[in-house]
Amino acid sequence: MVVLAALVIVPLSLVVLTLATPSREIWQHLARTLLADMVWNTVLVVGGVALLSLLLGTALAWLVTAYEFPGRRFFDRALVLPMAIPSYILAFVFIATFDYIG
Repeated sequence: MVVLAALVIVPLSLVVLTLATPSREIWQHLARTLLADMVWNTVLVVGGVALLSLLLGTALAWLVTAYEFPGRRFFDRALVLPMAIPSYILAFVFIATFDYIG
């Protein structure tokens, strides 16, 4: 069991150590070429997702709790699923279902 754990932990720790201590030249190159755009894109994506999640989540939660309509019990449960299923797994299922060969 210890050997199996070492086989998994050693490569992962080497990758983390390599990423944690990059050379100065790499950071200088990134700062000159890509870093500002990458940070700005990340801020835009995080802000957009947060805003849309807040608006859509609040509106749907209010509709499900305030009104009685057909399918309300289904939506009461289904709206919680994104918290239970990681988004990348849900994306794979979506692609597999609705892809050309799905």
